[in-house]
Amino acid sequence: VLHQDRSAMYGWRCVETSHMLSTGAAAPGLTTVIAFVFFAVFVLFVLSLNVVMPFRTFAILGATTFMMNFANPLVKTSGYMDLAWESEMVVTIVVQLAGSFIAIAAVMLPPKTAQGKVKGLAARMTLETTKLLSFFTDYYSGTHKTLKMNILNSTLTNMREDMQEQNEKLDSSWWETFDWGNRGVVRYLMLSHLKMLTDLERRLSIMQIAVQNETFDDKHDRAMQVMKPDMMELAKAIGDLLMYCTLSASDGKFSASEKMQVGKYQEAVEQAREQHKKTWKSERLRQGALSREMRQESFFSLELDSMSRIVLDLSEHFTNERPQPVNIAFGYLKKLVDIKKLHSDSDYRNFIVRNWISMMLAWWWA
Repeated sequence: VLHQDRSAMYGWRCVETSHMLSTGAAAPGLTTVIAFVFFAVFVLFVLSLNVVMPFRTFAILGATTFMMNFANPLVKTSGYMDLAWESEMVVTIVVQLAGSFIAIAAVMLPPKTAQGKVKGLAARMTLETTKLLSFFTDYYSGTHKTLKMNILNSTLTNMREDMQEQNEKLDSSWWETFDWGNRGVVRYLMLSHLKMLTDLERRLSIMQIAVQNETFDDKHDRAMQVMKPDMMELAKAIGDLLMYCTLSASDGKFSASEKMQVGKYQEAVEQAREQHKKTWKSERLRQGALSREMRQESFFSLELDSMSRIVLDLSEHFTNERPQPVNIAFGYLKKLVDIKKLHSDSDYRNFIVRNWISMMLAWWWA
């Protein structure tokens, strides 16, 4: 409330300044009355808007400067409102329109650099994810530790940096299209893609811990000799489905042929997933269902299965559950006038009436 009162006081002082700048005195005429009525309605409207105080202050001060000149009896209004290039009104309108169109064009016209980088980063992170999944699976189903693990750790670190950059680019890309049309669909798809990759990255980090702590004993070697073909097949199927969905989503559309191809990749993942479950269940029973030595292998297999489920869910979302982008700009415009707040918030109404009265008194006195 104190901040709001200070803003109103600032407006009052600006009106006082306008008064001090005027010289002499003259009786107000019809022009002054019209300006006063317009200003009264405008101020009441602006104070009622559900916006921050700096917006209200700027709008009211702009109107005060303009309308005070129009209402001042000492200012000659002859030619002021004429439709001629020498008219101050025409000059003001032309300049405002030109500036507004240039501002819109600056964010709407190509090149749309942020969204282009978003697509590139999405493809690169998908490639990194599929490589890491295959490398981790191949490494873990091996027989001994190698220096290849250091390369995997570096790739995982680079992937996290790319995800951070992707998040920033997605925020920036909103200003290029405001989520309008097909480009808004692309941004929503990329947001879902990033959310999914964040989940996969967390699971890859868990798999990394399992790989680092693996002792590669005899039980592990015997189990992996049986499990490795099915595990590698599942990892490959996951990577193929994820990469195809990512590339197909870059234009925001899925054609009938693309959906058919996605269905084939989904079927491949489902089959590899079922085979992996069956083989692992058989091997676990053979090794001992409650064997302490096989807990790490069980954990790795569970994470691999979970990743296949996550990618399947994403592909289903991309193809059959199309995102409906919300026009955020239009949504905020609809919230500018909060009728419910005007009816229920007595403090808000008191703020509007109090400051409107003070502005009207300051105007008429000036």
